Amino acid sequence: MPEDDEDNADTAKSWSLAEVETFLSAAKVERLYAAWLMSAYGMRRSEVLGMRWTRFSDEALKVRRGRVAIGTETEENLPKSKRSNRDIPPPAELAAALRALKTRQRRECLALGIEWSDDRLIVVDEVGEAIRPERYSDSFQRLRSRAGLRRIQLKGLRNTSVSLMLAQGIPVHIVAAFHGHNPSMSLSVYSDAQPEDLQAAGASLFG
Repeated sequence: MPEDDEDNADTAKSWSLAEVETFLSAAKVERLYAAWLMSAYGMRRSEVLGMRWTRFSDEALKVRRGRVAIGTETEENLPKSKRSNRDIPPPAELAAALRALKTRQRRECLALGIEWSDDRLIVVDEVGEAIRPERYSDSFQRLRSRAGLRRIQLKGLRNTSVSLMLAQGIPVHIVAAFHGHNPSMSLSVYSDAQPEDLQAAGASLFG
């Protein structure tokens, strides 16, 4: 199965800042809020689903593996490319959400009599089973619909992260390093100008 949903004529490429904030506000009540934050900060689905607690600290999320669907099976492999292998300094909100999720999962393990291990995957259900990639994408669409937002693919959160960073004037090589791809990809594939960006560009031309 492809990493993300198939393209659809009615699917937008990315969201505005207001839309992603609306999504995250709706997702705050979700058990896996930390996972949605990782996606919103531009991590690939495979990277989110392949992240383990041993690779998280307040200083870095170490992207070293990815989990992808191969037919009816799910495999854990090396990252998509050499650039994908990176350390992401987690913003404070993300680090706090991950710590809260870890505490919750420890309680779940205790209640079920399951031995805790820091080597376990971060994105698991209440009984410690890994979340399949397609289930994660389906959950995103349910959350998006419930929040009343325009339809985008799950990878549209990655597009959104890149676009917003570029719109804020963050140098393209830093945006590329954060997201784990070539700088040219940041500009040619992932960047998406929002209406307000175009309006601001026009207003500044002869101002």
